[in-house]
Amino acid sequence: MQERIRQVAGSSCIRQRIVQAAIRLHSEFGFRKTTVADIARGASMSPANVYRFFVSKQAIEEAVVADLFEWGSVDRSGRRLTSQSRGARIASGVCG
Repeated sequence: MQERIRQVAGSSCIRQRIVQAAIRLHSEFGFRKTTVADIARGASMSPANVYRFFVSKQAIEEAVVADLFEWGSVDRSGRRLTSQSRGARIASGVCG
C-alpha cells in the first residue's frame, strides 16, 4: 500500500515538472511554437516519457490552464506571482 502511495506521489511530481516546463516555454516562445519535444527537453526527460503522463499536447495545455487558474498567474520565467505552487508543496512534502 505504501509503495502505491509513493508511486502516485512520484507521478504527481513528474506531471508537475512537465506542466512547469510547458508554462516556461509558452511564456518564452508561445503555444504554437512550443512542441512536446521542447516541453520534454525543458522537463529533462524524453518525449516518450511525457506521453506516459499526457496523451497529447492538448492534454498538457489543459493541465497548464487548470494549474494557472488554480494557483494564480506566473511571470515570464514560469514562477508563480501568488501563493506557493502545487509543485513546491509536493516537493516540500513528497518529492524531496
